[in-house]
Amino acid sequence: MAFISLLILSLINGIFILKYSSRIIPLEYAYGISIFLPIIMCVGYYYKEYLYTIFDKAEKKSGIAERNQIRILLCTIVILWILCFVFIPKGILRVDRWLMIKTFWDNVFAGNYPYTPLYSNNVPGQLPMYHVLAFPFHIIGEVGLLSLSIFLLLIWGITKFNHTQKRSFSLRSLLWLWLLSPALWWESTTRSTIVMNMSLTVLFFLYNAVKTLSPIKKGIISGLLTATRSSVIIPLSVSVLGDFIREKKWSELIKVSFLTGFVPILSLAILYLWNSELFFLHNPLAMQSLFMPTWLSALMIGLSIVLGTRAKDFDMKLWYSGLMLFLTVFIALCFALFKYGWSEVIYADAFDISYFLQSVPFFMILLSQRKE
Repeated sequence: MAFISLLILSLINGIFILKYSSRIIPLEYAYGISIFLPIIMCVGYYYKEYLYTIFDKAEKKSGIAERNQIRILLCTIVILWILCFVFIPKGILRVDRWLMIKTFWDNVFAGNYPYTPLYSNNVPGQLPMYHVLAFPFHIIGEVGLLSLSIFLLLIWGITKFNHTQKRSFSLRSLLWLWLLSPALWWESTTRSTIVMNMSLTVLFFLYNAVKTLSPIKKGIISGLLTATRSSVIIPLSVSVLGDFIREKKWSELIKVSFLTGFVPILSLAILYLWNSELFFLHNPLAMQSLFMPTWLSALMIGLSIVLGTRAKDFDMKLWYSGLMLFLTVFIALCFALFKYGWSEVIYADAFDISYFLQSVPFFMILLSQRKE
């Protein structure tokens, strides 16, 4: 699992480096960097124990304990994140995720249908609960702080998980992986929230592993998460629905499945009642299906449920969730390559490679597990 997870992370970073560095440097250099940096990441990960031994020897001389190393890494990431907000205005980048949040709320305050195109031909592709979550940060003028807040919440959640479980995850490894991932820094700079959307799902995994939740609570939380982005249903199928099927808890399965579907359906029903004509022209499911065919999503959800019945421990749930999210996007990418060609998909905007980032939190946490 670890080797394939690392290869997938390296591939995702390589794709991001190639796509976005090719806009500012010659193409041959972009190819070189997109291959070289992921190799460095792989080598560094596999020799991390040796590197940590060097760090540990330095600790004894300098008095810097591992806990302090974690604090230094965490502070470095947070400071760099904030510097991105300060020195890189969101408006200069060819990414409009932050603008979609602005479009949604400006429409709402004007009394318009929320998914009406306003500042461009694009319309918001996220479900309504996503915009509700982003609302406080939209009001203060920096939606990127939403991602930073969820990142810090994830670190806190892993810390609590480590204190209550026999297994533990190395925050030092996780923070190094995060710090050295160009794809995540692009995500942070552009104020995108795809990684953080799935980080909330990982937090639910952690909470569910520590606390015994009733089917009603599981269903409500699953529904709220699904009402932010429809692809969340894939890891939820692995972690929640698969458990009930494996344990043959059919009544609990029905309750959780109903609530998981009820919340996003209710939000869509509200949009339909708001303006039924515009709903069929502009709705979040239609936007998401432009990059991710509906039949493919349905197929991968079914496979995720099957794999969920085999995922008996926390590590397997992380692995299957990350793998299914990656394969869903990878298959969609292959179809796009066949339809539009390499240049239009990789260098232009025929396909949104940011969807690959959905799998990153699952792989990173899996790779940060400590050896027993």
